[in-house]
Amino acid sequence: MSCYTIAFGRQIRRLRTNIGETQEEIANRAAMHVTYLSGIERGLRNPSLTSIRALAEALEVPIEALFDFDD
Repeated sequence: MSCYTIAFGRQIRRLRTNIGETQEEIANRAAMHVTYLSGIERGLRNPSLTSIRALAEALEVPIEALFDFDD
């Protein structure tokens, strides 16, 4: 795990909880398995650009918002 994957995962979780969505809801909208999203949020997975774009669309934020962290 790198500090970047951990910070990225925390940002995904922060954005998801801010809109009151479950992991299952976001995973379904992003067309990914909920365990994969869980791994991203815990910093265990390093998502591809395709997955990052799908997450941004599912969270209804610009891609840049996924990287707006200072960790």
